[in-house]
Amino acid sequence: MFNKIGVISLPVTDQQRAKTFFETLGFEVVRDDPYMDEMRWIELSPKGADTTISLVTWFDKMPAGGVQGLVLKTEDIEGAHKMVEASDASDITPIDKAPWGSSFMFTDTEGNGWIVQQD
Repeated sequence: MFNKIGVISLPVTDQQRAKTFFETLGFEVVRDDPYMDEMRWIELSPKGADTTISLVTWFDKMPAGGVQGLVLKTEDIEGAHKMVEASDASDITPIDKAPWGSSFMFTDTEGNGWIVQQD
């Protein structure tokens, strides 16, 4: 019945700051339209991905920084690590090499936690 996840809501406090941050990581803007009272529907996606993220401020039960452990896949862990280091990300961990692959973690400008993984 279901065949993919379309949009993941990512809680933020500052939509423009978050949008700019993800653009520096190479995400493409899928949509940036007015939405409800003085808000915007901002949807971004890694190049070529089916799933997008929407930068949301309107869910009371989803405070900014409340999402942890979203996984971004890459074919170039070293290049991804350098790109994240050059951004406004914080808490960037060193690359961890394990038998199943390599990964590192970081926190975005809104406090959400990410994992970058190369199989």
